[in-house]
Amino acid sequence: MTILPEPVRFTSQEYERFLDNYPHVERALSDPFISEEGETIPLIKHVNEGVLIYLDLLSCEQEKELGAAALRELNKRLLSERNYHPKIHIAILGITLATMIAIGWRLFFLQDVREPPLATPTAIPTPVHTSAPPRPVPTLRPTFSPIPTAKPIPTFTPKPRSTPTVKATPKPLYISGVYVQDANKNFVPELDGKYLVKPLEVLTLEVQLEHSEHREFSIEYTPMYGTLQAPSRYIAPNKPGEFDLIVVKVSDAESGLLLAQESVKIKIIDSY
Repeated sequence: MTILPEPVRFTSQEYERFLDNYPHVERALSDPFISEEGETIPLIKHVNEGVLIYLDLLSCEQEKELGAAALRELNKRLLSERNYHPKIHIAILGITLATMIAIGWRLFFLQDVREPPLATPTAIPTPVHTSAPPRPVPTLRPTFSPIPTAKPIPTFTPKPRSTPTVKATPKPLYISGVYVQDANKNFVPELDGKYLVKPLEVLTLEVQLEHSEHREFSIEYTPMYGTLQAPSRYIAPNKPGEFDLIVVKVSDAESGLLLAQESVKIKIIDSY
């Protein structure tokens, strides 16, 4: 089964507005893509959620017929969709961090402090003098109960508030270029956005990234027809005159979140 690249997504209303500006799009993309297994893949696919356009499967003739303005609009929309999912995860992380700070504030800094009740002093009894005839009875001395000393009222000193540390939002990661080299470390020639490669030629792929500081990521290469001898070493298929497509994906090393994606087009030729 053919591995499809990331498509350009439209809602029905967005696709109608796109056709109003570029009415020749459906005519230019009417011919489907034929895979090596003979599978027919339409370049424009209508689904329940809207319309999908597989931009990376276009031939050179279809790109020329599509026009520079429409092609630039599709590439811009595809790039914005690739950067949408990291922004959602960053927003969820920010909301979670704010909630945890609010809960910690209530638990440790807003405790209820109650003052102990004041002690009630004991009443002093009145002295009683007793006398009986015929002999005098000595006068009883009054007894006094000591007045209890009230306990000091504790004073509550509020703790200073700590300023929560907010992490800076990382910049989105981009693929600035994919470099293809032969066995002699020479750059492979390129024509009309496609690298010219001989059958069974061994190539080395290298990805140049932007905003990749302080990150750990993994790079995955997925060719449509060729094979991978190593993580970044590609062997072209033995099919002169045919095309191959290599999908390059850059993901976060810990979470596996897709950060960037690019497609490399290969054309198999007999000789340079």
